[in-house]
Amino acid sequence: MASVLWLDFDTAALARSLTSQFLASFSEAANVDRPPDEEAVIAAADGCGLTDAQIADFATQHAVPAEGLLELWHWAHWNRWHMAVGGVTFDLLMNPVLDAVGIDRAARHAGRTDTHYRRRVRFLSPRGVEIRSSFVAAYLGAHARAGDLVVYVGGNASDAALCHAAFIGDTAGSVPTKPLNVRTRNSLPDVTRQLEAESPKWQESFSSTTTAEG
Repeated sequence: MASVLWLDFDTAALARSLTSQFLASFSEAANVDRPPDEEAVIAAADGCGLTDAQIADFATQHAVPAEGLLELWHWAHWNRWHMAVGGVTFDLLMNPVLDAVGIDRAARHAGRTDTHYRRRVRFLSPRGVEIRSSFVAAYLGAHARAGDLVVYVGGNASDAALCHAAFIGDTAGSVPTKPLNVRTRNSLPDVTRQLEAESPKWQESFSSTTTAEG
């Protein structure tokens, strides 16, 4: 069993959604009233007309890391939590931002860019199968099946509901009745403080429940 801290890239790791900014700038079909979906990200990456280097420049110029992001990463590292940063975005946007912040050992889950013939973003499930929806849910579900304790930080209520605990900010959808431990997220420093106070009892409770079910 692992303790996993999952940060949604656009709604937790950043102060505002970088992927939404990219779609608004380079996709005529972008819907600013809803979170980006896999199909929209694939289409925008394919049709934006930018080189890989120009996309990386866009990412570093427009991304605003959330206050306390690096401190939360340090807390997770020193307390033996596995941090994962994921979301419905793609690697050419995510990687330059996390590299610049200095988060180099967190797992990264995003669409992967294939440039063998022309740029094509592919969203792959944990088993390596290409999928066009429910990308984040596929990874959270895999953690659950592996018996991991997962704490979600982000703004997607349906993703949060797959986890043991969640810190919810501005949500897409109603706040879930699951997980058992739902907290309102005001800031990442607030998340760090609450994790410091509450994560030991979550781990103890989760371990006891898992042992009893086994």
